[in-house]
This record gives sequence, structure tokens and C-alpha cells, in this order.
Amino acid sequence: MEENTMTESDDIMLLEEYDHRHAESEPAVLQAVICIIFAAGLFILNAVSPERAGEVLEQVKTLSASEHELFSDPIEALIGLF
Repeated sequence: MEENTMTESDDIMLLEEYDHRHAESEPAVLQAVICIIFAAGLFILNAVSPERAGEVLEQVKTLSASEHELFSDPIEALIGLF
């Protein structure tokens, strides 16, 4: 049988690698969840009020085609103050 020869530093390196990989996927997961919730809401709105759903969809198309950011970058705003 092989003995477990991993040291404490090896354990720490593995944990850091896991944390790094996990942190990279968080924005994508959040974006996917928001899109799914939005799509479900739009589907329900279309069943209740198709006219209003069309208005919301047109507004989303307009916002997504715009080159301007919906939310300003707070870091850039702070840098702009100095």
C-alpha cells in the first residue's frame, strides 16, 4: 500500500487551486441564473399580458444593442474622483 505523502503545503496548494477555479465560474453561473429567471418571467408575462411582454422584450433589445454600460464601474468612478 502507498502511504499518503502529501504535505501541508501540498494541501494548501490544492485548496488554492480549487478556490481559484471556483471563483472563475461564479460570474458565469450568476449570469446563467439571472437569464433563466428573466426568461421564465418573460414567459409568464407573455401568458398574462402579451403586449407588455413585447414592450419588455423591445426594451431589452434596445439595451443590449447599446454600447453604453447599464451599470457604471464603481472602481473607475472612484478613480475619476482623484
